[in-house]
Amino acid sequence: MNTDDQTVLSYLESFKDQFISHTEVSKRAAGKRRFIESPDWARAVLQRLALQGVLEVNAFGQYRIKQKVEKKNEVHEKPDNPRPEPEVKAEETVTATPSPKDDGVAKVESEAPVLKDVSPNAPSGEASAPGLKAA
Repeated sequence: MNTDDQTVLSYLESFKDQFISHTEVSKRAAGKRRFIESPDWARAVLQRLALQGVLEVNAFGQYRIKQKVEKKNEVHEKPDNPRPEPEVKAEETVTATPSPKDDGVAKVESEAPVLKDVSPNAPSGEASAPGLKAA
């Protein structure tokens, strides 16, 4: 940045939220003598600063220093995700209603897997041991 840039920025800092025309900046930023010698000296400086993103321009061609946007800290916020439900397997079911002969304790029932006896001396379709179901 050269001295003209610094002069214009220091002038615009005194009007933080207001838009100022280039003529007003030319008149008041560097003094009366500079304005008399070159009335449009600030126009090029203002345009260059606007292209660099330091200044913003409104629809009337007035300038001001670009407002800083505060970013919200998302690092400290906790997500609002509920805890996932546990998965229930198809083989296991929980009975919540006690039967009349139970003592009120919930039971976990599971289906017994169907086992085939593949031993060579058992006839096909029959189980060789008691308690095994034939498939």
